[in-house]
Amino acid sequence: MIVRATIRGIMVILALALIVSVSVAEEKKVTTGKEVSIEYTLKLEDGTVVDTNVGGKPFTFVQGTHQIIPGLENALEGMKVGEKKHVVLKPKDAYGEVDKNAFVEVPKEKVPEGVKEGTYLQGTSPQGERILVR
Repeated sequence: MIVRATIRGIMVILALALIVSVSVAEEKKVTTGKEVSIEYTLKLEDGTVVDTNVGGKPFTFVQGTHQIIPGLENALEGMKVGEKKHVVLKPKDAYGEVDKNAFVEVPKEKVPEGVKEGTYLQGTSPQGERILVR
């Protein structure tokens, strides 16, 4: 499954290989109110793996209760046990559009020496609140 999403203001493509198993005896397909377990691999557009649970504990949620991103929930609706699927989602159907106001440039001289690009740092907002920055 390919999911185009914005995570904390960064546009990414999430690739999900889904194996859906539905914990329901009667009708073995994904419908609202049913408990669903999935295996997935999330990848950036360049193929970098962001997260995976393949070979580990499946991710379990109740379909239709908004526990997962809306586009993924919609894409899973009606899938059958064991089915695999590829889907492309727009940011609005995943984590939301990029919030350009969420970015603040920090002069290089204010960044500790030796910090690599992409590293998360703890900072303080002008109001004195602790914030996580990257």
